[in-house]
Amino acid sequence: MTAPAPRRILLVTPGFPADERDSLCIPPLQLMLRELKGRRPDLALSVLALHYPAEIRSYRWHGIEVRALGRANHRWPLRLIDLARARRLAERLHAGQPFSHVHALWLSDAALVASSIAHSWSCSASVTAMGQDVLPANRYSRRLTRGAAQLVAISDRAAVILEQSAGRKPDRVIPWGIGPPPDVLPQWDSRPIDVLGVGSLIDLKRWSHLLEVCGRLAASDTNHRTVLVGDGPLRASLEAEARERGLSDALVFTGELPRSEVLRLMEKARVLLHPSRFEGQGFVFDEALSRGMSIVSGPVGTATPSERWRVTTSEALASECSDLLRHSRPTTGLTLHPLEDTVTAYAELWGVEQ
Repeated sequence: MTAPAPRRILLVTPGFPADERDSLCIPPLQLMLRELKGRRPDLALSVLALHYPAEIRSYRWHGIEVRALGRANHRWPLRLIDLARARRLAERLHAGQPFSHVHALWLSDAALVASSIAHSWSCSASVTAMGQDVLPANRYSRRLTRGAAQLVAISDRAAVILEQSAGRKPDRVIPWGIGPPPDVLPQWDSRPIDVLGVGSLIDLKRWSHLLEVCGRLAASDTNHRTVLVGDGPLRASLEAEARERGLSDALVFTGELPRSEVLRLMEKARVLLHPSRFEGQGFVFDEALSRGMSIVSGPVGTATPSERWRVTTSEALASECSDLLRHSRPTTGLTLHPLEDTVTAYAELWGVEQ
């Protein structure tokens, strides 16, 4: 008896790691795909990356076939040409060996391509809403949620917002997972960084609140240290604001760092302060807890009040950080969303036998 042909999956995404050293492009997707390929090395998985990397090329990433179109986020109407090219490339790949399932990331042009080709091939499709694409401002959402593709949200909060925005409840909620924490982590009192912020330096993240908290904490503790990791369009203005506030000795801007260095900094820090006004999930929460940190944040993403997580208003960020820092806290690594659960959920979604 002839064995059935293995299922072949096509992943359509705006961006994908440019090579195996690129740790900053969608880290939770990287973790999930590597774990899935480790479990199923025979899995036929191809990636169609629309905009990043910014050059047209084909390569392999941890054994996964990647086709980069290098469209670099062209504006309309040029983007229509880009989408047509993406569809033609997908058709050529499909002709060589048919895909059994198409999955897209973000309710965006990637989902448009996936929806179109899945309809033509009469195969199953799914899409993950990754963040701000669940908000009412997304012009794609209502159109893309009317189709037959299974819809995935990455947190319960994001699922509620998407249903309100698009009029359709997601079929599944699958948070991005993280691997087991290190067995041994530094104790609270041996961590030299009091407060750590991690993320793009953009308006959504509201880093001015972190500067305000740093100023208040430094006023009562001359040894206070805050570190802000990340880069973006607001970096110059935030650095200028820090100088105006007299925070040169208390606050360090590191710029963008490889993910491995960010995780090492988390092992040296006590409190993750995340003042963002919105998160789809907030994978940085998973990373911080896995490295033994406590957290202060607003009610965004998967934020859940606990002994080590203060979920509060912007007005109370400083007082909550101060309260956490006043006494030693446990630094055992916690796993908020196990990676194995995410892999199992996507394998089921894509029809991949475990």
